[in-house]
This record gives sequence, structure tokens and C-alpha cells, in this order.
Amino acid sequence: MTGVQTCALPIFSHTTLRVQKPQTRQSKNKASITALDYAFTELFSADTTQAQVCQKVGEPLVSQVFAGHKASLLAYGQTGTGKTFSMWGPVGGGKTYHGIIPYVLQRIFQKKTEQPTHSIEIAYLQIYQEQLQDLFIVPEAKVAPVPLFIRERADNEVFVENLSWQPAEQLSEVQEWITIGNKNRKIAATQLNQKSSRGHALFFIRVTSAEQCTGTLLLADLAGSEAINKAHGTQTLTSTQRRESVTINKSLTQLGLVMQALHDKAPHIPFRNSM
Repeated sequence: MTGVQTCALPIFSHTTLRVQKPQTRQSKNKASITALDYAFTELFSADTTQAQVCQKVGEPLVSQVFAGHKASLLAYGQTGTGKTFSMWGPVGGGKTYHGIIPYVLQRIFQKKTEQPTHSIEIAYLQIYQEQLQDLFIVPEAKVAPVPLFIRERADNEVFVENLSWQPAEQLSEVQEWITIGNKNRKIAATQLNQKSSRGHALFFIRVTSAEQCTGTLLLADLAGSEAINKAHGTQTLTSTQRRESVTINKSLTQLGLVMQALHDKAPHIPFRNSM
């Protein structure tokens, strides 16, 4: 589709989404806005394959991290819209449906064979009810986990204190760690999603060259925003379920405010209003 058309339903070109507004009575002194346009770097149509998305989105990330840069990718949206599928792919989905994270890891280790002096480390973090959890650490009964803290260095670099980083020489080692980490994620069924992420999952990949030039890639599978009455219906919520929904929605709201402040070049960026 080469241009933007106007219709009653949302439609898009390769870079613009147009949403037609319903007709309402307008004051004679007010201009009538009939449609809203949203600009993006790129939009994918419904017939785009998972492999095409992985290549288009994942390949630049691999190049950036090997060049020693920092890069991030966030899967954001309502609950049940396919964020985890896009990031991880289905269990046992094979190469046809694998997600962006498996694609990126595969490409990183392919490039490592070409540049064997580079070292690779990984970390896996969950933000659950506004608390940080190291997903590579198996919880032990009656043993308090080592607390994690978000810190900022003098050069403004942000890091997670006490987060464990695991070295990996082979892709198979990473897959073993991912299996451990996924078992520790908080997943539960709701009326909108049988396998709903109840916390935000952040997967880190760090690539360091022989010259100690380090690139870091953050791949975030965010929990989805949800309306409590739709996600849980008329069932009586436990305190845990209610707090999960409240903290998920709060953190996503704060993320949106941070992005808006960055876009507006605001003098104050509300980074610390949420984990």
C-alpha cells in the first residue's frame, strides 16, 4: 500500500496508521478532526511472516551490539496480543515461527564464529510487582534472595547491582539458561490469555571484543496492559491477582510518560516513578 486512505477502520501505509474518528456534533467555532495519523518507522501488514519480522527487526540489533553500542527492543501492547510469541515464538515452533530473541541469539553466535575473540554473557531479569528478580537464580525455600538494585554510575550508565551474568561459549548453553529462567517467570491464566505474563521479562546479551569494547542488547517482553474486569471477569480476586494487575498497568503508564518526556525533551524525565 503506497498511500494513506481514509475509511471507518484503522488502515495503514508502510509508515503511517490512520484512525478514522466517529462523527460527532462539533461547535461552529471548533474545527472538526475526522482522522488521526500516527507515524512509525515501519508497520507490518497482517500477512507478514514471523521470519520476516525477525530479520527486519533483529538484524540491525545484532550489528549494533557487535559494533559496541547499546540497543533495546520492547514488545509492548495489550494482554493477549502476541508479545511473547513475537519475542520468543511458540514452544517447539521450530525455525518457521521462532521469535526475535532466538533469532538474535542464533545470529550473534554465527557472527562469533567469524570473530572468535568476542565473548558473550547473558542475564535474565523479571520485574514482578515492582520488585526485581534474577531469573537465573532458582528460588530456595526459607532463603531470601540477594536483593537487586538499579544503580547509576558517574558516567550515567544504568546497571542492576547483584544481577548474575552467565558466560556462554555455545548457543546450547544459552538455551539451557533460558529454560531455567522461563521456569522462574510468573505466568498465570486469565480470561484474556491462558499464559499471561504477570511481570516484565528483560533478557540481556553482552558482547565484548578482545579490545574490551562492549555492546549490550536489552530485549524486553513486557506484561500486557489489562482491564481487571475483562481479564478476571466476575471472579473474586486474590490480593496477589489484584496487585499484579495494578502494578503492571502502573509501570506501563509510567513507561509511556517517560517516552513522552524524552520525546518532548522535558527538563525532568520521571525514570524513578516505577521500576
